[in-house]
Amino acid sequence: MHALFIVALATFFVFWIKFLISEAKIHKSMGKTSSHIAPGLPEPFEVLQKDYRVLEETKENSNRIRAITWNIERGYKLDQIIAELKKIDADIIILQELDIMCKRTDNLDVPNEIGKALKLNMAFVPEFHEFESPIRPSSNQGGGVHGNAILTKFDFLKVEAIIHKQQINWRLDGLRFCGEPRKGGRVTLVAEIATPTGVIVTYSSHLEPFVTCTDRFENVKEILQSCFEYCQKAKGTSSSSSSASSIDSLNSQTIRGFLIGGDFNTMLSGIGRLNFYLPWNSSKNILGRIHHPFQTEAQCLAHRVSKELKELSKKGASDTLLSLTDPFDKSGKTEWTLSNYQGKFQHKLDFLFYSASSFALREKNIGTGNESDHQWISVDLEAK
Repeated sequence: MHALFIVALATFFVFWIKFLISEAKIHKSMGKTSSHIAPGLPEPFEVLQKDYRVLEETKENSNRIRAITWNIERGYKLDQIIAELKKIDADIIILQELDIMCKRTDNLDVPNEIGKALKLNMAFVPEFHEFESPIRPSSNQGGGVHGNAILTKFDFLKVEAIIHKQQINWRLDGLRFCGEPRKGGRVTLVAEIATPTGVIVTYSSHLEPFVTCTDRFENVKEILQSCFEYCQKAKGTSSSSSSASSIDSLNSQTIRGFLIGGDFNTMLSGIGRLNFYLPWNSSKNILGRIHHPFQTEAQCLAHRVSKELKELSKKGASDTLLSLTDPFDKSGKTEWTLSNYQGKFQHKLDFLFYSASSFALREKNIGTGNESDHQWISVDLEAK
């Protein structure tokens, strides 16, 4: 008992020494963290568009659509990423974690570099101004902006952003809990894309890793609510206003389907329940690690999506929304999109939902993870 008391006391002492050293480091870094970024860059949530297509190379009419979603890890391996995207030759590319003018990615304009190289129509929305700070290692140094993109061979009818309910106070907690001083927040890019099969409303989302699965799903519900607003337009009605700015450009009777792609950060599975992203600073976060004890977080999210769709069906949502399907394994046993800790953590963090009432799945594929820490996932769809 005496030895146990000494071990407990020593552990407590070490914890507080580490805490005080960390606080001193944070305090020192605050004075040296710059809120300035490279001039001329967009504000968080400000949508950018640029069309790099060549007229004679536009996509011929087809009833097949290939779509891909991929977290490209800021664009560290940009040449390899571009080469891989060229081989895949997708019609709709949904990307997360793209830098513009950040030191960690050699001040490259990643979304525009990809758009130019692939000769595609490009839309981008910044989530954050990434501030320079001594608390950041060189591999994570900021100075620019960071966000999500959608690229396509087709025309954009409209592009806008869903500004999500924010679960992290980046001004207060960016340094202390996350080690990433920033300004901004999580946002989903939404694009109405005029494909030969009809209009596909496409979403690119990157959910918060520093919160619980319940918090993350609140943002998924906001995306589904946006889809529901499109469904309501078919009836000439509108429910409560969407988080997106408006849905006025399109009568949803013309919508062929939805594509929702992104890194949903469903990492609270297996040893991922101990992950360092989620702070141990509250009972909510501690309990969040065991929220779904007999499921992976990906399975939990898929179940919650199904329940939410049932609720939306009671409000009159169409099959275009109610048939949303992600065709990939969510158990982590046969398919995954992130492998870490020497393969001890292999789970699905990335999703690609499509409207199964409008499209038949002809093929699905998963990347190797050689070009990014995430593996891409893609679907080949045929219009019904």
